[in-house]
Amino acid sequence: MKIARAELTPIRLRLRTPLSTARGLTDVREGALLALASESGLVGCGETLPLAGFSEESPGRALQTLSGLARVLIGREIEELEALLDMVEKLAPEAPTTRAAVDVALFDLAARTQGIGVAELLARPGQPRAQVEVNALVYAEQPEICAREASAAVADGYRTVKLKVAALDLDLDEARIAAVREVVGSETRIRLDANGGWEEREAERAIARFAPYRIEFLEQPVDARSLGALARLTAGSPIPIAADEALAGGYAFDEIFSRDAARVLVLKPAVLGGLRASQRVAARARRVGWDVVVTSALDSAVGLGAALQLAAALPGPQLAAGLATGGLIDWDLAPAPLPKGGALRVPSGPGLGVAPSPDCLARCALGMSEEITA
Repeated sequence: MKIARAELTPIRLRLRTPLSTARGLTDVREGALLALASESGLVGCGETLPLAGFSEESPGRALQTLSGLARVLIGREIEELEALLDMVEKLAPEAPTTRAAVDVALFDLAARTQGIGVAELLARPGQPRAQVEVNALVYAEQPEICAREASAAVADGYRTVKLKVAALDLDLDEARIAAVREVVGSETRIRLDANGGWEEREAERAIARFAPYRIEFLEQPVDARSLGALARLTAGSPIPIAADEALAGGYAFDEIFSRDAARVLVLKPAVLGGLRASQRVAARARRVGWDVVVTSALDSAVGLGAALQLAAALPGPQLAAGLATGGLIDWDLAPAPLPKGGALRVPSGPGLGVAPSPDCLARCALGMSEEITA
């Protein structure tokens, strides 16, 4: 079945509350939504929302690249999915965030054409999970409020909580972690994310201070470009080190593996070039005994739905996914999946199981849509 039409809509999504990390505040997500329609009227969607620290693409440049990629897809057979994905990789090697939009839209449309979920398509010949365990996010700067947030999360069924660190004083970060550990007990996992906020020596001091609290892993303690420092920390740290921003775009994969620079890889499909690219990274990590964790990149309901489908499709035991972000967007493209009992249920419908509603898209749109046909 041929791809007959594409529609590109510039979008802006606002967060309910600005998110503070070691890189600063994020309060808005801007980019474009891609919709690919088949001859029969089925539609697959994907988005590009470049995120500072993870992408060198700008929203304007991403929209231009997306327009060019969409034009070469018109008239192509959706059944030739692998060939289409290969073509997109060759045409836009320096635009992983934009490629991710095309990748997800193609998977969504291909799965809808077959009447199955994207997770089922990705998992073949295996079977996907029906639900995915997720971690809770603890945002507060004050230790006592952190403790209340973490306690509420455990009461709701979460078995893993995550704190952002490195944006505050080390003493305060330790106090926050200690307060959380005290209220959640020994069975709940605590993971940390520094977003590259420390120099190597600062990271060493932080790791030494945090290790007694039995941390599951520490994400990106140093700058993404400091792979040597990341490798040295990995070799000597009692806390497993995770690579996150260092994976952005896929440019440093070989060096991360050759330097043995992590023990956990954080997979953001929206940053890595899409679902197929993320699946390949996960397979490579498994071969060398590293863990992977699928997380969102402050995505809309569409991007979050895609990441959920990936997490459900990956084989073997998994760490809790970082996908409990559906409530962060003030006005989303569609109702986002929300956790229940510390897990997200995978939608039972075809494709991503989520699609933008016209009313929501109209409210998020930055301007007129561009329609591309043969």
